[in-house]
Amino acid sequence: MKHIPQSIAANPRYTKILQDKQVDNILQKAYIGYCKEQDYYDNFNPFMQEELALNQRKNIESCDDIQAQQDLQAFESFNATHKAMLDSMLHQQTDTESARKYALAYWDNLLRDKKQKWLESMKEKLKEQYIQAIKDFLDYLLSILETLLRVYGLCGLKKHNNDLALAQILNEAKQSFDMKQLYPNTYKESDTGTNGYDYSKGHKRFINFKEINAFIKHIQNSKDLRKIAALLGREEKNGNKKIEYSSIDQSIKTHNHKEEMSGVTLGRDLANLLPQELAMLKDENLELLFNLKYIQNRLFCFEKQGYETMQKEHYKMAKNEGAMIICVDTSSSMSGNREYLAKAITLFLATKASMQNRACYLINYSTNIETMELSSKDNAINLINFLVMSFNGGTDVAPALKEGLKKMQEDSFKQSDLIVISDGYFDDISQNLQQQMQDQGHKGNRFYLLDIEGYGDKKTFFDTHWVYDTNTQEATILYTMR
Repeated sequence: MKHIPQSIAANPRYTKILQDKQVDNILQKAYIGYCKEQDYYDNFNPFMQEELALNQRKNIESCDDIQAQQDLQAFESFNATHKAMLDSMLHQQTDTESARKYALAYWDNLLRDKKQKWLESMKEKLKEQYIQAIKDFLDYLLSILETLLRVYGLCGLKKHNNDLALAQILNEAKQSFDMKQLYPNTYKESDTGTNGYDYSKGHKRFINFKEINAFIKHIQNSKDLRKIAALLGREEKNGNKKIEYSSIDQSIKTHNHKEEMSGVTLGRDLANLLPQELAMLKDENLELLFNLKYIQNRLFCFEKQGYETMQKEHYKMAKNEGAMIICVDTSSSMSGNREYLAKAITLFLATKASMQNRACYLINYSTNIETMELSSKDNAINLINFLVMSFNGGTDVAPALKEGLKKMQEDSFKQSDLIVISDGYFDDISQNLQQQMQDQGHKGNRFYLLDIEGYGDKKTFFDTHWVYDTNTQEATILYTMR
């Protein structure tokens, strides 16, 4: 496969991901772009003005001392360091005509040599950039894949769970890759600084997802962070979780027994594909569509089912219980490791909520806010895109809290918990907003602050204010009303 450089194809780190049909298709398109750029250099070079000057001298038919002198002057204007060498060669010529022909031929050979060396240098540089771009692309996909699998593992799901198939995760990662034709993302970290409680709007920027991946280890190693995560969205009465219980003894439909055909469904069950889906494999143009639908679990298959009688004890959380609202501070004071850790915690919490079918609402804030409600469709894609976005402006937590309070009025978030993940470096909020939070507290809502590195003073308008130390990986309570 000429579109995959040998150094990458031979690297075992990329073996499995290179087998993915969609990845291979993307790399083929990138290779076409790479070849076009090579062709561009074949037709363009920085010596075009010199080439024009040389051709103009060649087209002059008269041969006298004046023309010969003008030839040498034109040559020297582009090749001053080679003038002395040419002069020494011309002394060996017997007449003006032969001297002029020699000078123009010498110039022509020198120009050809310069063009060739430049072209070889540029193509080598282009090749290095192309290889690096592909590595960046594959490493990006792998970083998302590795991060999601680690987070899924922390949430208690195994790697080989059918719902978390490798191809599906790769597909989500590819769709979240927002770069131009494989070339590396060059978003620059802003060096904007703030003094005091800054309320500047800042500007949106994007961080590298691989940086978030590096901070998943904090969640793996910190019992305190996992305890905080377990606390969110759990309505408690007298210290006990509110749980509904029911016992079911009935005959139910099940797909475990394939007794009869019941309809058509979407999936990747090759043994039960509809004939028109199999027919795509006979057409080269449609084979890529078949592979795409297979990866996305969207092939039409016959659905079969049977019946079984069973007694089932069913435990579930009460309606509206388990919802969470996560506010992530992406102001300039969070820039760097604090933000990467905050995003890693957000990824863990949101993934856990999604897998437990719990309502989850994300708020990215600085002085402005961006929001996203997790749904069952395209969760991972939207979540990744949400996490890499950052404001990098001043800090004002009030708009995020107001948005959270507004969300709590909806049925699915009536008993939700809200957590702010920040460095605590923000001012107090208005008495009116504090009163609204207290009122919601009487309705069963909780408001938490996870302060990374303990930058600010204790915030008593939260139910609990934790301070997390990245060195010890421990969280201590700075304030709690309980």
